[in-house]
Amino acid sequence: TGNVLINTTTDAGYKLDVNGTARVVDNVFLTNGIIANTTGTTRLQGSTNYFTHNRLGSSGALGFQISQTGILSSFWRWTDATNDVEFGNARNASLSLFTNNTVKAIITGGGNVLINTTTDVASSKLTIESTTQGFLPPRMTTTQKNAIASPATGLMVYDTTLNLMSVYNGTSWITL
Repeated sequence: TGNVLINTTTDAGYKLDVNGTARVVDNVFLTNGIIANTTGTTRLQGSTNYFTHNRLGSSGALGFQISQTGILSSFWRWTDATNDVEFGNARNASLSLFTNNTVKAIITGGGNVLINTTTDVASSKLTIESTTQGFLPPRMTTTQKNAIASPATGLMVYDTTLNLMSVYNGTSWITL
């Protein structure tokens, strides 16, 4: 048939069929890409480009490690029909959560949290953007609020007994 079999005696119809690890030291040209149809790892490595693909199962979970001109980036991505979750995004070293291919939340490389926005505000650790919803802090009774052990200065809760916001000033609860 003209097919080359290495470490196998079953001709599956491939021009080159290697059962085990194969290594190519020079260039490899792929005209139709790489297909990983079972759980496994695909790895290509060169002097300035590095690509690793780990298909973790039929669920659509993927792991990638990509280097472009010496910059190494990694991310793990879960994708199904409606949701994406991405860790260590190769674009900006962040954690990104997607729904229907739209970013819903990001934890930036600097540790800032962005919800419903991709705009990182330098002076904000938590940025939430919405024109139809507000921010809802923890709600509790005065008794529950007063039972918080060692509240941090600046801690905010909504006191349902008083129907008011409460902020701990380092010494006592102040109602707003």
